Amino acid sequence: QDTLKGTRLSGSEQIEKHALMSAKKVPVPSSLPRQGSASSLHAPGTPTSGPSRVVNPRTPSNANQSPSPSPNTTTSGSSLLTPRKSLVKKPPAASPSASSSSSSSSSSGTSTAAAAPASTPAPAPTPVPKLSLGLIKTSSLDRGVRREKISGSSRFKHVKAAELTKLPDIMEVLPKDRPGLVIEKLRQCSYVFDFTDALSDVRSKDIKRLALNDLRNFFSKDQVLLEEYYPEMVKMFSSNVFRVLPPPEDPNAAEFDPEEDDPIFEPAFPHLEIVYSVFQYFVGAKEFQASVMKKYISPKFFDHLCEVLGSSDPRERDMAKNVLHRMYSSCSAMRQHMRQIFSNTILRYVYEQESYQGIAEILEILVSIINGYQTPVKTEHVATFRTVLLPLFKCKSIGVYFAQLCICVMQFLEKDPSEAPKVIETLLKYWPRHSSMKEFTFLNLIEDVLDLSKEPIQFLPVHVALFKQIAASMASQHFQVVERSLHMLNNPKIMELVKNNATVLVPLLFPVMYRRVNTQMHWSRGVITAFIHALKFLSEACPDVFEESTRSYKGLLQTERKQSREQEERWRQIEALARKNPASKTVPGGLVPRVVRPPPDASPVNSVLDESALLCMFAGDTLSLGVRRRSVLGLNTP
Repeated sequence: QDTLKGTRLSGSEQIEKHALMSAKKVPVPSSLPRQGSASSLHAPGTPTSGPSRVVNPRTPSNANQSPSPSPNTTTSGSSLLTPRKSLVKKPPAASPSASSSSSSSSSSGTSTAAAAPASTPAPAPTPVPKLSLGLIKTSSLDRGVRREKISGSSRFKHVKAAELTKLPDIMEVLPKDRPGLVIEKLRQCSYVFDFTDALSDVRSKDIKRLALNDLRNFFSKDQVLLEEYYPEMVKMFSSNVFRVLPPPEDPNAAEFDPEEDDPIFEPAFPHLEIVYSVFQYFVGAKEFQASVMKKYISPKFFDHLCEVLGSSDPRERDMAKNVLHRMYSSCSAMRQHMRQIFSNTILRYVYEQESYQGIAEILEILVSIINGYQTPVKTEHVATFRTVLLPLFKCKSIGVYFAQLCICVMQFLEKDPSEAPKVIETLLKYWPRHSSMKEFTFLNLIEDVLDLSKEPIQFLPVHVALFKQIAASMASQHFQVVERSLHMLNNPKIMELVKNNATVLVPLLFPVMYRRVNTQMHWSRGVITAFIHALKFLSEACPDVFEESTRSYKGLLQTERKQSREQEERWRQIEALARKNPASKTVPGGLVPRVVRPPPDASPVNSVLDESALLCMFAGDTLSLGVRRRSVLGLNTP
């Protein structure tokens, strides 16, 4: 197009232009400036030695008439379209037949723009090499066919399927002919069609669907499985199911929410569902032999099946999960390899990419696997539990598989309760900071883990960090988180830990609880009442430590008030010095008075309860507590 508009091209652009036109069988313009001439070497915008005449290749021209040379154009005996020496090799010597053909082509006016002098014979034109233009392959240029873009996961293989012929039903032929017919139908079902186009190969798709239904009916009746069926079944299943899944439309988008987002369904699932059913009936048959199947299944088979488990279609994920579960239960020799593949998939999801959508299905399979562990649990399984399952708590899309992960953890703790402190340590390590609902679920899981433990003494390595986190949850503004953390004090294991380690744990909980009751900072009256009952429990469980904590906390409040008064006095001195400065009068509007912060727990709304109010609080008389607070504050209104 640049040549047709009259734009002068460089030497490499001329070569690529000539290669593209020769591939599309378009006549080359006769007035292309040759490389090395004055018209091709000058800078853009500079005058040329003579006008260049451009001929439209679409305009028909007389083949016997050659264009007349321009009077101001310099010509030479060499070809006007000479490739660079660094790009092509020197062409071999032309044969007489080639010379005659080249001379006839030059006379037609499609390869030269000016006639050569009579004294110098015109040499044969140098053949132009076929170069690759950008991202277009040379083979596509030679055929004149543009490569078809494969989009969508239903395009398994970019091949042209053959026209299928309908075969008789398996149960309608003689028993001696059934094995050959079964193999023929398995091979027939190995052909893959394009399901994105509903109008292509309609008859063959229908024949394949009937063949798959016939195979499903045959294998569902517990027929004798010959060894010849195994390789054909594996080939049929692999050719239909295994393919490269398309990447997500927006990798930076939020994680998939099954309750709000609509799933992306697979166009070819009507056939894929029957393929999964046929393979599942085959593996679950009574005559199935795992030793024979092992001959025809490579380790890559389960790798590809786990990749398909990450499909965006939830129906296909469920079918793939059932096939993997059936293979695990039927092929005992492959179980270790399958567990390793599950571990690798989870680790890749945790540390490399979180776009995999089959973690929930893998965890459902692991629930059945963990349920079959023998006690005492092997060291290999303990290592897998610590290094593979527990890191799943740190992923941002934990809400998709949190229920399945909790079931896996609880199933493993039933087999090995000694791992409970490690679970709590992991939960504290990955504790959410900005998600209240995630924090609420973590508190629920911690209480469930505590219920499974036999002796609270095993939590001594993590009891300090655990109670620090419970105290931090009590200071939350989300009322469900606060209520859940206070409800944990009713747990028998927590109560026993508090009584046995009161000198360490009560000082961690008392400041938050006392401040919440004393200052009435929370908006929910139910939360304040729950704090009152929690303080009552601490005063009854360990009265000595409670009194000591009360005295130390009051001393801490007095120290904070003293520091606040000293800081306020220093600021007043600084403000007075600033007002004495003559430059302060030049400030537009004058100095803005500083906002004075009230000392901790000293404002009329945040007054400290006296002893009589504490007695009412411990007695559980909330109404008397409210009346007493109003009398302390001097409020006579009801």
